[in-house]
Amino acid sequence: MFASDVEKEAAMPGANDRFAQNLTLLRKARGLSQEQLAERLRVSRQSVSKWESGVCLPELTTLDALCAVFGCTLDALLRGSVEEQSLEKLEGYDREWNAFARCVTAGVAAILAGMTAAAVCETVLHTAESVEVLAFFLPVVAGVVILVAGGLQFAGWEKKYPAVDIVYPPERTAAFDRRYPWLMAAPIGFIIVAVALAGVLASSLGEAVGALATAGLTLAVPVLVWAGMQKGKYEEPDEARRKRDDPDFARREALTGKAIAVLWLLVVLVYLLWGFFADGWETGWPVFAAGGLLTAVIAVVLEKDKE
Repeated sequence: MFASDVEKEAAMPGANDRFAQNLTLLRKARGLSQEQLAERLRVSRQSVSKWESGVCLPELTTLDALCAVFGCTLDALLRGSVEEQSLEKLEGYDREWNAFARCVTAGVAAILAGMTAAAVCETVLHTAESVEVLAFFLPVVAGVVILVAGGLQFAGWEKKYPAVDIVYPPERTAAFDRRYPWLMAAPIGFIIVAVALAGVLASSLGEAVGALATAGLTLAVPVLVWAGMQKGKYEEPDEARRKRDDPDFARREALTGKAIAVLWLLVVLVYLLWGFFADGWETGWPVFAAGGLLTAVIAVVLEKDKE
């Protein structure tokens, strides 16, 4: 759309009203005041107020700047229904993220199930070593396949539904924030109970106590993973916009992701070595707990000024 087109659009009845509605919706969805938007555009607050009142349209260069701020096209800003388009993008993003979260949760659950199965075969069923190996590796391989497939799908839909364009309604985010502490606290409490129960029954269960503790992790950790993925779903759009606007923040985020990925590769390697060379399949689960704690430490150290 050229300058002459903008002038014609402004002269059309109701054109300013459509633009005013779209601008107001986009600004509020991003959590920006009129003053904050005016500061980004290097205009006065009164100018923004006039646009949102339908008195006039901005200049073409300012319209382009608005499109860049809100991640929309000029045609959508002037003539489209931003609300409908935003809702369509939001629902697509939400649907695909939930599918990705299910893949990650299922992959982690399968890997933990392999650990539990191996521990049960060795300490409870006393099966042959070959059976223990199969009980461990088959679920682990399935888990890895699920994680890889989920990651590849994530790369594809991330391009279709860029997080930088997504804005969740505040009431929807607030509703999840009220549930989130319980989603995290319940499985953590379950893990504490399982570990305590294993300690109490250690004398009567003998070697099988490790299988009990691992089973507790297998049931609880996927819930924690799911809750964390859901939290990330709501936080990712804001972080994506900050990465776009703040190169230092983007660099820290990339560094954090790489550090955590390397950490968990080491955690899995340590567990495998422990299992193969020290016969510690049922006693090696603490390395995963240590990995979780170190992940939190890395996040705190590398993202200390994230907020």
